[in-house]
Amino acid sequence: MAADCDVLISGAGPVGATLALALHAQGRGCQLVDAAPQPVQGDDRSLGLTTGSQRLLEGLGVWRHLRGAQPIRSLHISERGRFGRSHIHARDHGLDALGAVVPAQQLHDALAAELAARQIPLQRPAAIARMPLATPEAAPTPASAPCSAPAPAQAPGWRAVWLQQAAEDEAPALRARLVVGADGAQSAVRTALGIPRAVEDYGQVALVTQLDAARDPQGCAYERFDPGGPMAVLPRGGRRVGAIWMLPRRRAEAFAAGPIEDFVAAFQQAFGWRLGRLRAAAPLLRWPLSRVRARRLTGPRALLMGNAASAFHPIAAQGFNLALRDAAALARALGDAPDPGADAVLAAYEASRQADHQHVERLTDGLVKLYTQDLPGLSQLRSLGLYGLEVAAPLQRRLVARSAGLVD
Repeated sequence: MAADCDVLISGAGPVGATLALALHAQGRGCQLVDAAPQPVQGDDRSLGLTTGSQRLLEGLGVWRHLRGAQPIRSLHISERGRFGRSHIHARDHGLDALGAVVPAQQLHDALAAELAARQIPLQRPAAIARMPLATPEAAPTPASAPCSAPAPAQAPGWRAVWLQQAAEDEAPALRARLVVGADGAQSAVRTALGIPRAVEDYGQVALVTQLDAARDPQGCAYERFDPGGPMAVLPRGGRRVGAIWMLPRRRAEAFAAGPIEDFVAAFQQAFGWRLGRLRAAAPLLRWPLSRVRARRLTGPRALLMGNAASAFHPIAAQGFNLALRDAAALARALGDAPDPGADAVLAAYEASRQADHQHVERLTDGLVKLYTQDLPGLSQLRSLGLYGLEVAAPLQRRLVARSAGLVD
């Protein structure tokens, strides 16, 4: 049975684990619970991390475990059948890299290793069932909260959390000053708080795999806009690349149901021959795409983070990086606050993250609509935009700073 603590994090995935490590680095005690009985295994996705995310993970001791991380030295953006294109080089902006590509499974394993090294409590399987507020009088004394620094006697209250564990009956397991829901799109914390969410189905499915190319991409990541849907090719080391193609649902399902060679042939035709012939190197995975946003991010002594709060289209690879910035910002906001769950603390955090969230939402949703609508003259404007990005140095610098996560 877990002990009472300052911060309880529901969800031990990359966002929840990063938050736990960031809180630990700030000297703030926390515990993790996760509904899955075992850690994630076999996650073959290619995660595009910004330079800002890399620096965060370096500071938390996680990056040293990521032997398979590949730097993105340049970014090539194009639209099939149009003249406009842009090629952005890290060296032109005084950077060693624009970001990095990390095998998702390695990131899971690296975070788990750091949690264990820092002895941050993790309980699984443990799904949150109910979260009524506890009264100040019902709160435990600081001595019963060994995972955190002693809480001041004047701290106003706690959140009681009931967990459902395996075959055991529901039982009151712990109380926390603050509960963080980092437990994914079907968040139990969001459900327990009664926070509704807005969902916009894009009608697309992301097909994800790995390919072997005839030529080494040499650290170049490709973003290509095809009439069928946007696609990306990410360096994975040597001639191995990660591939993602975001297609209308019906076409995606047809590829998923057929031989992977059919998908690769169509991908090759749309992407072109920049890297020579492409061959399948891993199974094809599918991810339905939608924009999801919780109506609010906070509740009494609770907040939402990651996919529990919002899910974005992966067209600009910004959603996961945004969640990591949220984790770092929350750890800073809590700092040495006497009461991490105080309304004023949560309100200040939410206000500080609003601009970044709005920017990412506008960027991803805007790009999806820009490249999926076929209005007269729109394709020419898109080409001019890409050409302008290629030749306008100030515009490119601003884009690089934002996309690298070096500014909020």
